[in-house]
Amino acid sequence: MAQLRKKFDGNGNVVLVQKAVGETQGSAEMMLCDSHSLSSLSKNWVESVKSSGRYSSCTWDRAVTVPVVTLDDLISQHGKPAFIKIDIEGYEYEALKGLSQPVGMISLEFTPEFMDSTLKCVEHLSKISSSEFNYCLDDKPTAFVLSQWCSQGQIRERLESMRGKARVGDIYIRSDA
Repeated sequence: MAQLRKKFDGNGNVVLVQKAVGETQGSAEMMLCDSHSLSSLSKNWVESVKSSGRYSSCTWDRAVTVPVVTLDDLISQHGKPAFIKIDIEGYEYEALKGLSQPVGMISLEFTPEFMDSTLKCVEHLSKISSSEFNYCLDDKPTAFVLSQWCSQGQIRERLESMRGKARVGDIYIRSDA
């Protein structure tokens, strides 16, 4: 956060909020990783990525209590964004449960260890509004895999076909907001 404040200090187009995003307001325990980009609120995610071997060399041996806000709260305070990027190490579904209204586009990370959670995210967002889906994979993170956006059922099939494979990527969800 100190680096972000330094970079964006005085920029009226950027609002920095030092809180986690979740289903309800309150607080939560964040497990801190020795690789700072892998800290997480999800104990299940930490256990899954360690046991899969993908991050077996990392340790989560410290924790800190952090304030939690919902996406709906942030929208009511700052307005509806055109785009939300969610990359929060296994806590994506909990964060999306705090969203009850459509947003133009959302991007969220998926991992092989947490595919069921990703499928819940797709289902939740489809209930909020009519949505279309596309995705990128880790080897080409800026290129959509599909030439055309697809339905909830089609993205579900794609994700299911990657189950058990070591593929990581980002799903993009666009809706009429």
